[in-house]
Amino acid sequence: MGADGWFTEATAVAHRLLGADEPQEWQVTTLTGTGGGTFGDSVVSRFDSPGRTAIVKIVKRNEVGSDHPLSWRRELDIYNSEWLRNRLPAGLQLPDCLGSATTDDAAVIVVADVPFDDPLVRGVAWYGDLATLLARLSACAVDDPTVPSWASRGFLEYEIGLVESAIPDVVKQQSPAVDEVIDVWRPLLERVGPVGAQLVDALRSLPVGLNHLDAFSRNAARVDDHFVMIDWAYTGLAPVGCDAASLIAITAMAREVPAGDLDSLREAVTTGYASGLAAGGVQVSTEQLDFAIDVALTLRFVGFLAQIHRGGDNIAAMVEAISGRPFSEARSIWTALARYLTPAAERALSSVGA
Repeated sequence: MGADGWFTEATAVAHRLLGADEPQEWQVTTLTGTGGGTFGDSVVSRFDSPGRTAIVKIVKRNEVGSDHPLSWRRELDIYNSEWLRNRLPAGLQLPDCLGSATTDDAAVIVVADVPFDDPLVRGVAWYGDLATLLARLSACAVDDPTVPSWASRGFLEYEIGLVESAIPDVVKQQSPAVDEVIDVWRPLLERVGPVGAQLVDALRSLPVGLNHLDAFSRNAARVDDHFVMIDWAYTGLAPVGCDAASLIAITAMAREVPAGDLDSLREAVTTGYASGLAAGGVQVSTEQLDFAIDVALTLRFVGFLAQIHRGGDNIAAMVEAISGRPFSEARSIWTALARYLTPAAERALSSVGA
């Protein structure tokens, strides 16, 4: 099949899932897409026709195992998982799945469009409410022996693998594209490397539950009396607190922090998450939760830096394709976030005597 044949065939399947007799019935707008970089080939599009709108995600086939967090059909399996739908807490939903299918070369998922507001007008209480539901989601899978295979390994495990394998190269990296970001954290990276395994072990000493692992401003919307979350591909088992860390750091990385106040965002998220754990019957102290968030922030940001390194010369184009903003703007946000996260990393390192 030609270079774009997989996508053409998958798009035709999407039209069939939508019941379109003629492709011309739908106007297709590409929302995001990656061209085979760190995250592989995937394209998200909006399909519009009179009176109907749907979101179509097409993921190119890859050769990693079905339980790998970057498996091409992982999100399709998640959307079709009765196990997950039966465990979502009241007030948290997936978007309605209008159909899914696979071709020889791609997975196709069609979901209902979700109305998103401007993240900057939400206020930190919005994020606190979402954190409560994410904690209840995590709590529902603690000590659950029926967890399906796709949930056994989420994106955090992939990032930890990057931390363990890539830190030496990232520390030595010299690249005009990301030097400023790396330089802010270079001393911390040199300290994280020797104790990365200890940080991971310390985090894993906490209860393990189901985490979305890509929870941030753009992946959630409040619709009437409930939240709808999208992009479940990275979902999997991870220690409690990991989604709280994601909600703080990735929202900041997207430059969508209400009033630009990261301290208030962290306080609201931590308070809401603690409330959700308690409601779900998971006993974690305030100190343990703060520790989990500090360690998860440290590991995930180091993992992020490792991904930057792996992106190499493609990083600028890949970031612009995903974020829809100039790379120079993204780089300045990352640098500010690196400085903000330094105290959390210091506390995490201190906890293991480093």
